[in-house]
Amino acid sequence: MSQPLPQMRILFSFCLFGVLSLAMLLGQVQQGQVTFVTSRNVYVSFADMGRITAGDTLLLSGGQPCLLVTNTSSTSAVCVPLGGCAVAKGDASKPARRR
Repeated sequence: MSQPLPQMRILFSFCLFGVLSLAMLLGQVQQGQVTFVTSRNVYVSFADMGRITAGDTLLLSGGQPCLLVTNTSSTSAVCVPLGGCAVAKGDASKPARRR
């Protein structure tokens, strides 16, 4: 009777690596930057839009919910400010966590 222990260890290692890699990818938070501000809209650029969609809330660097996404493209989001938030070009922004 052969010992399958070495094969089981290799299989377990590959599975563990895959699960950890997936967890890291899902845990990454996209960081965006305000690129343009008008009297009505705020434009936020992202390297990867990922799962950001219309209706999402973006947080400013202090964690304050400040922008509501109204439209998206492949690299940016068009937003409206929430509750009189002061937004300036160059501000960092990230999506709020989804529940």
